[in-house]
Amino acid sequence: MPEYLAPGVFVEEVSYRAKSIEGVGTSVAGLVGPTRTGPLRGKPELLTSFADFVRVYGDARDLTLGTDTVLNHTAIAAKAFFDGGGSKLFVARIAGGTPEAATSADNDDLVFTARFPGAQSNYTLEVHWRSPVTGTDPTDFDLDVISNGEVIYTYSNISVAPTGPRSLGSVLAANPARRSDALSSPVSATVSADTEAEVVAALTALFDDDAASAEDNPLTGARYLIHLTGGSDGDAPDAADYAGITDEVNGSIGFAALEDIEDIAIVLAPAAAADETNHQAIVVEMQKHCRKMRYRVGIVDAREGMSVGEVREFRSEFDDSRLALYYPWVVASDPSGQRTTINVPPAGFIAGVYANTDVQRGVHKAPANEPVIGALGFAQDINRFQQELLNPEGINCLRSFPGRGHRVWGGRTLASDPEWKYVNVRRYFLYLERSIEKSTQWVVFEPNGERLWSNVRTTVEDFLYNEWFNGRLLGPTPKAAYFVRCDRSTMTQNDLDNGRLVCEIGVAPLKPAEFVIFRIGQKTADA
Repeated sequence: MPEYLAPGVFVEEVSYRAKSIEGVGTSVAGLVGPTRTGPLRGKPELLTSFADFVRVYGDARDLTLGTDTVLNHTAIAAKAFFDGGGSKLFVARIAGGTPEAATSADNDDLVFTARFPGAQSNYTLEVHWRSPVTGTDPTDFDLDVISNGEVIYTYSNISVAPTGPRSLGSVLAANPARRSDALSSPVSATVSADTEAEVVAALTALFDDDAASAEDNPLTGARYLIHLTGGSDGDAPDAADYAGITDEVNGSIGFAALEDIEDIAIVLAPAAAADETNHQAIVVEMQKHCRKMRYRVGIVDAREGMSVGEVREFRSEFDDSRLALYYPWVVASDPSGQRTTINVPPAGFIAGVYANTDVQRGVHKAPANEPVIGALGFAQDINRFQQELLNPEGINCLRSFPGRGHRVWGGRTLASDPEWKYVNVRRYFLYLERSIEKSTQWVVFEPNGERLWSNVRTTVEDFLYNEWFNGRLLGPTPKAAYFVRCDRSTMTQNDLDNGRLVCEIGVAPLKPAEFVIFRIGQKTADA
């Protein structure tokens, strides 16, 4: 209470309503896998479009892992997620072995280095002088970064001065002051020259002699090109690479990096399904991550070409309501343009279905009987008789129907417990639990008595009433849909003595109409 010592009129603000609970988001996805470029460590960046993904992690062209050229499943999944209705994605890039960043040729005075490792970092740099150069006369220039024949970034108005705000070492700084520059600026420069003339000489020494010759470029004239070489994608990542490590100093890696992002509710690692040797072990790491983070579910892909028997055998290795398995692979257009169509894991498409369903209908709605946006078909045609074997085991099939397109035709988890066999029930309870946990932090260290218990009951009941009113709970009345108990019946004296407040909540979730049955018989007409 305020202390009043002098006479006067005093106005105090008081609240006569209970605290409210705000529902948390459920459509944010976390994606782990190899990419063409981008940071390998640290807190993942929020991406809101595929253009954002390309800016930070490179395009969808193939990766070279070891000696093998493989599809860029991570980029393809990111595009499928956004095309399918997803709007928020965090990516944790991983790599096996030791991926290398490309550099320019040895030069004591000037070295260009790609900011991130990867084969994409074998850039070509093109200098555009802003005024004619005679000998080593100082001048300013622009610098294009070219990848696969396309300009992906341009540095403008660079000075040949060895130091200063527009010098090479400042514009292409190894450690930019802004995080956005650190993510999108593809090249850094180390300048050891002491004079402008030495900078120009060092720059000129790096030019490709053939490209700089007008005789060899009769259409375009002389071009001043510098080639970066030595960049590599590393090897195929294994389960340990996916699991990653927590490192507060240098930055976390893999699934561990996603632990820094509280909002993630959907986790996927589509590239794992292309690795037959490590697939199961990687799914185990995803399972560990989802259980550790509590409020996340993982989308599991079957491997390409698995038979019905093989996918059933793979499914038998897991029993977890936080995992959902999808089969078979999706046939889609190749976003890199290197092929007409490709077969890819379904996780990116399914994550888009989850996110879109959450936004359009709500997390209580099963993410099934929804179109797979971007699918041209499926790698295998699953018929009703095959699905009769797969569906009871929690294997969600993707099927094509004449006149209805390509659809998700299953909505089960990999749990053996029938209470948690539906994806929407599992995800809806995670939504309720996290919403209540996040919005009741004010309760901690409050006096643990009747007034607090009443406030907690009212807060939770108001939240659940809104859920029921919006059609997310089963029951004709609130009393039939949920109950909230927080009183001496839920707490012993030992609980009170040890500082525990116990609130018991029960809700009746809506389960999907998985089997729709119409009973039809003959009716005798009345005379």
